[in-house]
Amino acid sequence: MQQQTITTDSTCRDVLQQYAAGSLEEHTARQLIAAALHASGITGSVASEKAVQSPQVRADLQAEMEVLLYTKIMQTEAGGFDLTLAMNTSATAWARQLLRTARASLLRNIHIRTNARLDLVDPVPNKDKYTDSPPPLSHTVFHSASVDEADDPNEDGETFTDAAEWLRSKQRHLRDSSKLSASAASIMHGYGVPAVARPPLAERKRLKAMITEQPELAHRSVTAMRALIESEPYPYTVDEGLLALWDNYSFDQMDAIASAPPRVAHVLVDSAVSDRARPSRNVLRLFQASVRALGTGVGWARLAAETCETFIALEFEAYSSFDTTGAEYRDERLAGRRISVMKSPEVFARVLAHPGQRLGLTENDIYEQLDRLITTMTEFDVKAPAA
Repeated sequence: MQQQTITTDSTCRDVLQQYAAGSLEEHTARQLIAAALHASGITGSVASEKAVQSPQVRADLQAEMEVLLYTKIMQTEAGGFDLTLAMNTSATAWARQLLRTARASLLRNIHIRTNARLDLVDPVPNKDKYTDSPPPLSHTVFHSASVDEADDPNEDGETFTDAAEWLRSKQRHLRDSSKLSASAASIMHGYGVPAVARPPLAERKRLKAMITEQPELAHRSVTAMRALIESEPYPYTVDEGLLALWDNYSFDQMDAIASAPPRVAHVLVDSAVSDRARPSRNVLRLFQASVRALGTGVGWARLAAETCETFIALEFEAYSSFDTTGAEYRDERLAGRRISVMKSPEVFARVLAHPGQRLGLTENDIYEQLDRLITTMTEFDVKAPAA
């Protein structure tokens, strides 16, 4: 395997050097690199890393990876294979990382298409087979002290204990979405898992309505993703948007949450699809200053402020839970948020067109940069309270 990687990288580097010297056109260079990576068998290698899969799923996954790899290599715009940067990196390592990152998403798509084909063959499956459904979950916010009910992955239980004590020390000072975020943070700390993927605003609203109506869907979604990776049958059809929430999780992380009490998954998902608690004025000022520092030129200060306002509208509550002003003021803030959300595509387009900005080359880059900035200012630092 190591020799194959060295050989493939050597072939790709020769192609890139010829391209840099002007001996090869870009399209030809990309085709030759795609051919070298295809011949290396890297898609089969990455597709086989999950040994629990059935041969059919593995074959389908490899076919999906072949298409993705070729598409990305031939893609000339941002997000594709960069011929200049590739001169100093391993093409094989780039391809392997691409395929591993996309694996969960590709498996989910295969699962969805397979179910669609089965529905065409048997549009009315035996409903009696799966009549038992989990009991409804409480709509109240879970706090992580209850993770004691789960199997403790830490022999001494210190991680869970620290998370539970931290949350108890914070809860009396928090309200609504702040309390939900703190609960999710304590769960992530206790179980050693990342945040669930956070969808765009419109998708968050749709998923929020679903889990509010049926709280058990959160736990079903992570259990379904685990079953999908294991190539095991699962009795429920789960919405694709809910499955996508777990794309950032490894199999072991999915297994930990799927094996935990159902409300653990519910809090993680609810936090991901809910509006975040509105930051304080000090945090908002710091956020604006940080964004303003990432650009120069005429009009940047005003555009930076508008960009911050737009991002806050897309991600956060219109007003704080601690707000004591009247309903009229709140209605005004809600209306302002709706306007900012509607204007967001135009605002991001102006940021991309501004020659002095350093937020990113694509709208997604900008959004992720803004998210990283505000997260460092608002995220909870879970640790044991001082004695």
